[in-house]
Amino acid sequence: MASPEFIALAALMVIAATLLLVIPLLRKSSTPATITAAVVIAVTPLSVAGLYLAFTSWSAQRAVPVAADQPPSVEQMVSGLEQRLRDQPNDLEGWMMLGRSYVVMGRYNEAVTAYQRARQLSGDEQAEALTGYAEALALASNGRLAGEPAQLFERVLQMAPNDRKALWYGGLAALEQDDPALATQRWRTLLAMNPPEAMARLLREQIASIDGAPAQVAPAQAAGAQGGLQVAITIPEQVRATLPAQAPVFILARPVGEGGAPLAVIRRTVAELPMTVVLTDADAMIPTRKLSDHEQVEVVARVALGGTPTAQPGDAYGSSVTRNRGEITVSIDRVF
Repeated sequence: MASPEFIALAALMVIAATLLLVIPLLRKSSTPATITAAVVIAVTPLSVAGLYLAFTSWSAQRAVPVAADQPPSVEQMVSGLEQRLRDQPNDLEGWMMLGRSYVVMGRYNEAVTAYQRARQLSGDEQAEALTGYAEALALASNGRLAGEPAQLFERVLQMAPNDRKALWYGGLAALEQDDPALATQRWRTLLAMNPPEAMARLLREQIASIDGAPAQVAPAQAAGAQGGLQVAITIPEQVRATLPAQAPVFILARPVGEGGAPLAVIRRTVAELPMTVVLTDADAMIPTRKLSDHEQVEVVARVALGGTPTAQPGDAYGSSVTRNRGEITVSIDRVF
């Protein structure tokens, strides 16, 4: 069974590659390596409570009085932690948790400050403080790994060659530096550490995009393609003729009228169009956010010329609203 730390990391990494808030790291390019690197960092409102359970023993309930039948909100938990650190400024684990919380909330500059304090308290020798600082710094710098963030991830890999976050971001930094072989090596190392299937799928897809080969489908993933919502995706020939054959196609389902993470996402290529896929709970980005929990969903199929699900000028797409099961046809016949 995967450790809680790996599960939390998996959630962050998968979201980084699939959510609609992706921050591109590199200039636009049509090469697989740079397309892959463009999906590095995105953060969504993951539950701070979830990270708290995975990473720390600090008791939010002890610091933030709330009604017995009402769990503390993210804001309450962070406010309580801030107060605790004002009273106990030398609490290393508290500063680490505050840094993680700020990242999840999108307060990147404050996360940098929190992790900087953690680095000071740890003597600048703790791998987690260094990777947390590097990640927050990259986010605060519009997602750029070049410079200090990349240097810190390299430093951590010297200290702890199997550090999961450093392997992930170190791979992305290698792509940014036009070293796809090193990126693949690091991601294969991470894949060999038996991550949760969602993260393993992402790693296989990224490695395959560099190698130019189809990603292997795990048995569990194939088995999950039973039931769910069957989506037939069509595209007019005149539209398809204008698109690169290896451009990624993201097929996703999301709640109607809601933001946040997609309920399910599948990645294919233009060369496979037309195609039929099945979206199920096995394709969820966050385990607690499931397709089956929403009676009505919007299905979107988008050709992502920039390599990410974020809409960009020139992307071809189609969408339709339907029930969360049965069959639907989506035609990619519009262009942003």
